Amino acid sequence: MNETEPAARAAILAAGLACGAGLGLARCHRAYAARAAGPKRETSAIGPDGAPPILGLALPFDRPRQAHARLAALLAAALVDIGPNPISPRAGPVPVALLLPAWAPTSLRDVLKAQFPPGFSDLRFVQGGSANSLGLLSQAARAIAEGRVAGALVCAVDSLANAERMDALMLNGAMYCQTNPYGIIPGEAAAAMLLVPEGTAGAIGRLRDVRTAVEPPGPLRGRGLAACLRALAPAWDSGPPAIRLLSDLSGPRKRAETFGVGIAAAGPEIGGLARLPETPALAIGDPGEAFGLVLACLTLGRAPPAYPDGDAALVVTALRPAAALVDRLVGSTR
Repeated sequence: MNETEPAARAAILAAGLACGAGLGLARCHRAYAARAAGPKRETSAIGPDGAPPILGLALPFDRPRQAHARLAALLAAALVDIGPNPISPRAGPVPVALLLPAWAPTSLRDVLKAQFPPGFSDLRFVQGGSANSLGLLSQAARAIAEGRVAGALVCAVDSLANAERMDALMLNGAMYCQTNPYGIIPGEAAAAMLLVPEGTAGAIGRLRDVRTAVEPPGPLRGRGLAACLRALAPAWDSGPPAIRLLSDLSGPRKRAETFGVGIAAAGPEIGGLARLPETPALAIGDPGEAFGLVLACLTLGRAPPAYPDGDAALVVTALRPAAALVDRLVGSTR
């Protein structure tokens, strides 16, 4: 990460979401803000302790049952809110970046490509490794700011709440149950965000900046996240102060330790926000690789009652070190 590079700024023209809070951005916002969403026991499955597992399902557990089919169904639900390309046809097709989990088969790509509405093309698949959905937002915003494209659609989809992925979590001792309170509550989600140049009429949000980093080697984790947060300083001072902090804190202690070190090293201003971070995994489960973009979409709605609410939010992911400042604008779903 180059901390001196200019901010990744763009307007958010549309967003779509399908997760454990429901299908559709407005429905997810209402359920999340009202605390009407929450992982539930799935009586048709067996968890690592022999009891029904707790899952954050967006779709019924067995419809569809196959993992790759769930990804296609989740993405289709998230893209409903995006609709046909609203950008002027004279600007040309809008490029798309889609983040997939490492386990998704390449044969699925043609199925997913058919999900996109008219006017979106030049589809780029990003899969596995240290890929980060917030990083794709950064790349898209910089391409728009440099005039290379008139808009860009960033999407991410993943499901941990299917039989295949749950088996993998159980084999690795990583799934939440009574005997493993630090395990992951499997969730699933697809998220999409359409970015356009700043100042575009009808925008529902603004990406003020986003930074990503690779965690440097060493026994102390969190230094990469701290670098991301420090690099946000110019953007932090260029708009309203952030009121909310949304994090990808889930079950694993390693992720919590990374978050704690990163926040502590970033300075007292950001540290103050961390006194009461929103942890959507408690409401929707852990949506895997889609988590960063899911958090960004949730900033466009209201916070749950127990948390401070405001139009400026800081999004932090510790699993893949990244941080973003997102502003909610008048006209966004609330």
